[in-house]
Amino acid sequence: MIRCIACMFELLNSSSHAVKYEAVTTLTTLTQNPAAVKAASSCFVNLVIKESDNNVKLIVLDRLDTLRSKYGHILDGLIVDILQVLSSGGMEVRRKAMSIVLSMTSGRNVEVVLFLKKQLQRTQEKAPEHRQLLIQSIHVLAIKFSEMAASVVHALMEFLGDSNNPSVLDVVAFACATPGSVPGYFPCHLH
Repeated sequence: MIRCIACMFELLNSSSHAVKYEAVTTLTTLTQNPAAVKAASSCFVNLVIKESDNNVKLIVLDRLDTLRSKYGHILDGLIVDILQVLSSGGMEVRRKAMSIVLSMTSGRNVEVVLFLKKQLQRTQEKAPEHRQLLIQSIHVLAIKFSEMAASVVHALMEFLGDSNNPSVLDVVAFACATPGSVPGYFPCHLH
């Protein structure tokens, strides 16, 4: 058994994406060792980043999400790596990656909010759907971690002036939902 696990570790370094995928799947079936799970998850993240086919990316993200749900905090160190997926792939891939990130975010890695804020500030020229995904995710995390809300309010307010942007409604929803969590922030009333 140990020989087989060692062999799977070797195959994680293969140049073939298919071999890597099968090695990760086999490795996580053979052992629940935290180091093996972390190495396998890291390999999945690298596959998602390097693979060009969005369908393959979605399949690998599903497997990564399964590992996340099964092993929890063992994968917390990979959250920044998973965030790299936001710069590659289609919107479905980005949504799936963001869903994984949102479920992994805890009080120990709440700096994800600041990373998303920086990404949002860079999205002026990107697709409105990407910007909307970032705003919605920041909203979810700011509600979950109210201490971070004050650090993102002003960045989100910059998007209120763009009436052609579908994310304006998300910013308004955020602004109305956060009054109690941001000191000195006044509630809004919509008529």
